[in-house]
Amino acid sequence: MWSWTKDASGIEAIQIDIIRGRVETVVAPDDEIRVTASIAGTERLWTADLKQTQQGPILVIKDSYTTTLPLWLHKECLPPTGRRGDFWHTDARFRITVSAPETIRVLTKIANQTPSNP
Repeated sequence: MWSWTKDASGIEAIQIDIIRGRVETVVAPDDEIRVTASIAGTERLWTADLKQTQQGPILVIKDSYTTTLPLWLHKECLPPTGRRGDFWHTDARFRITVSAPETIRVLTKIANQTPSNP
């Protein structure tokens, strides 16, 4: 479980960018931003993580994946490991809940690419 809380002052938007999963937003009863996430899937869940950074008034949350094996050891011909890491070899799906004041925009980008259907 991943959990994070921050005072909302100075934040105009929250941007969530993940490969697979879902994002639920709720209006916060106070002036705090709360983000909680869990990971579902059947294997190699330990390889997935969320990273949080702030770019000016935008809070950015992205997924990242640990490289499990050198790509030349895999039978599949997959793209090289990029900035996110080796997401091709896990079926991890994030379930993220964002609680934020109604004045803060929540922007989501979910690629929903799976190892069997990129």
